[in-house]
Amino acid sequence: MNEENRSKHPELNPTAEGPTRPDIHFPGFERSQTIRNRDGNISPDKMEKALMDNREHLRATFEQAAVGMVYGSPEGRPVAVNDAFCNMLGYTREALLEMTFPEFTHPEDVDADLALYRRLVNGIIPSYSLEKRYIRKDGSWFWANLTLSGIRDETGKVRLFFAVVQDITDWKRAEVALQEEFRKNERHLAQFNALFCQMTEGLVVFDSRGNLININRAALNIWEYEDAAAIPPSYPEIRELFEIYDLAGRPLPKEQWPFQRIINGEVLTAYDVRVTRKDIGKTWVGSYGGTRVYDREGRILMVIVTFRDVTDRHLAHAALRESQQQLQTLNESLEVRVAERTAEVERLADQLRALTAQVSRTQEKERKYLSEVLHDHIQQLLASARFQLEAILSDPGGSHTAELAESANAVLKDAIDASRSLTVELSPTVLHHIGLSAAFDWLAERMEKKHDFMVRLRFDDQAEPAREEIRILVFECVRELLFNALTHSGARKADLTVLRTRDDRIRIMVEDQGRGFDTDQLKIQGRDAVTFGLFHIQQRLYHIGGAVEIDTAPGRGARISLLVPSGRDPLGSEPNAADRNDAVRIQRRNASIRVLIVDDHELLREGLAGLLRFEPDISVVGEAADGAQAIAQTRFLKPDVILMDVALGDMSGIEATRAILGRNPEVKIIGLSVHGDASTAAAMSRAGAAAYLTKGGPAEDLLKAVRGCMSR
Repeated sequence: MNEENRSKHPELNPTAEGPTRPDIHFPGFERSQTIRNRDGNISPDKMEKALMDNREHLRATFEQAAVGMVYGSPEGRPVAVNDAFCNMLGYTREALLEMTFPEFTHPEDVDADLALYRRLVNGIIPSYSLEKRYIRKDGSWFWANLTLSGIRDETGKVRLFFAVVQDITDWKRAEVALQEEFRKNERHLAQFNALFCQMTEGLVVFDSRGNLININRAALNIWEYEDAAAIPPSYPEIRELFEIYDLAGRPLPKEQWPFQRIINGEVLTAYDVRVTRKDIGKTWVGSYGGTRVYDREGRILMVIVTFRDVTDRHLAHAALRESQQQLQTLNESLEVRVAERTAEVERLADQLRALTAQVSRTQEKERKYLSEVLHDHIQQLLASARFQLEAILSDPGGSHTAELAESANAVLKDAIDASRSLTVELSPTVLHHIGLSAAFDWLAERMEKKHDFMVRLRFDDQAEPAREEIRILVFECVRELLFNALTHSGARKADLTVLRTRDDRIRIMVEDQGRGFDTDQLKIQGRDAVTFGLFHIQQRLYHIGGAVEIDTAPGRGARISLLVPSGRDPLGSEPNAADRNDAVRIQRRNASIRVLIVDDHELLREGLAGLLRFEPDISVVGEAADGAQAIAQTRFLKPDVILMDVALGDMSGIEATRAILGRNPEVKIIGLSVHGDASTAAAMSRAGAAAYLTKGGPAEDLLKAVRGCMSR
């Protein structure tokens, strides 16, 4: 035993102080036969002799054993080893008998072995087994399983130990490999669990009998369950929770359900069906897939079903199909529109050709008229005057000279009057030298004298066009409109109103209460004087940025509005515009009737304000576009009369009337509507309105109602 081991393990030192060690006997040998010398050490000769006396036992336990076998002293020194143990360590038998077991034990395993050995020696345990590493002679080591038991004498003390050593290096390598494989499997399982839990697709796992093994969070979310505890444990029970249809909405038999088909052994991918959860009625489109999983022997381990909610995808496809249909419809509609526009262009071209022909005929007619007036009237008068003058010149002192001179003077006067009248008809002088207002006054007077057709003129002083070409065009258009009314309306009077709008345009309205006409005639090719004249006006105004608005129907008169640019800066940019507006307000401030106009159409408010502007006893103090504004404006402006539109949107005119009169009973409200039905009139009356008129009625009726309600 070397010095290092003696110092580290004194209990294995055979010279250590202590009681004399008893002799050691092999089991099966005669008790009196000892194998120790007098000094207490084991005698190899005696050991050899003892072993030789029982050769059969030796062969059974040592030579024929495939594992290492060792008999050793309590001090840890082998006293007998078999060939298997020698082969394990690579030492000869003699060498091993001179060593202690720590010398061929791996240093890291010595302490564990000694601790168990001490317990065995002290009688705490009868034997022990230990996996430890042995060091071969060449320095390499191997794993072995050591089983060690004590052989005790009559007093119970260990006299000999018997060890069986089995090389388990291959087994340990297999164990290490198995542990590594187990760790890999654990990692794979962890990865699978993470993937299983985090997948956005629903995953449901059944065993071969249809029992639920696992279900992930995505599946619970799609099914709208809080946790897996709410799901029944088997597929037949789960199946009762749902109803499944094909995408056309037809119920699917349960044997055709995707779960059932997968359980039956079919492999599915992207099988779309419509699913309804019965208890809450949630419906979605699910895309299903899945397959069976088999072990190496071909037995079914599990059935995995995957699914995802593809409702949005189907909705998107449906929207795409609808968009494509709409696009196709739009294309077809565009083709129709192109055809309509082509027809419209052709119609306009025909009208323009007809207009050109009409203009040519009109020019020819005007030339013929001028020729007739000049030839048949003025030239005849001038020829007559010349004959009379020649008679005077031939007999200057004759008795008929004075009579002839007076007659010639009268003829010349008629010729001058006829020439002046012709000049005025062609282009009124007042239009060029005074303005549009004076020209309309002349036109109204001429219409009444010559045709017995009364024209009531209202002209806003701020509506005078700034450019002469606009004045001339407006005058010609209005004259044509008035002649249309004279010729075709059947009425004997008309209203002519000229206003300047807030967006710096001029609005000219010609209104009559005649028979009206169907506006669809404007789309029909023809040469009707009314529609053809309007088409003519539309085309002329279009080129200067103007427009024509037509409000008419058979049996209810006509209102034709012309919108033309003023040809000057907007009202707000004129230096004196504010002063003029203030002057108008000051002038109207003393008017006896203060009027508030309530209507959600700005053009109608503008038209009503323009109509009332010319009345000396009426002042428009404000405008409102809805019921809430009307209530606020009434409280602030204190009007005498409110012109209230019945249809105002969120708050009707009836509700606004009721609210206003509830706080201001002294205010008079006149209801206005495009409809003249009795039920609406009755509702306005019950709300407290003083009168009810239709918007298309005569202006005189409105003025009469405003003045009349103040006398009550």
